[in-house]
Amino acid sequence: MNDCILSSRILYYCLLNWSTVTYLEKGIMVSNVNPNKMQNLLFRAFRKYHRTLAIILCLPLLLTVMTGMLYTILVEWLAMEDAAELLLGLHTLEIVHLEKFYPVLNGLGLVGLLVTGMTMTNLFKKRPAINRNPE
Repeated sequence: MNDCILSSRILYYCLLNWSTVTYLEKGIMVSNVNPNKMQNLLFRAFRKYHRTLAIILCLPLLLTVMTGMLYTILVEWLAMEDAAELLLGLHTLEIVHLEKFYPVLNGLGLVGLLVTGMTMTNLFKKRPAINRNPE
């Protein structure tokens, strides 16, 4: 079996049950996995996906942000409607006939960056309860 498929299955089972994972295939047994170690592995995976997404989306997002800002400046401040229409075509990539796909892919990429980024912030990490009544 492919190592990538095997590791993704182990990751899947680890997500289902953090404390005890027993998975046998090709002589590999993972039992009583330390939750901190598994969380560290997930953290590394999310960092890898986040880094890859950031590299892929750098130029499209930069293009979208810059043309959006320039469009607002040209229309609202300088009243240059003709140049603004060109920027709007570039903003949605209507110039190269990608206006149906580009905004959707841009949005999906941003959602992916948001999900991977938020998981790396440890905002959703369970913290130990504080004992307020010391005995």
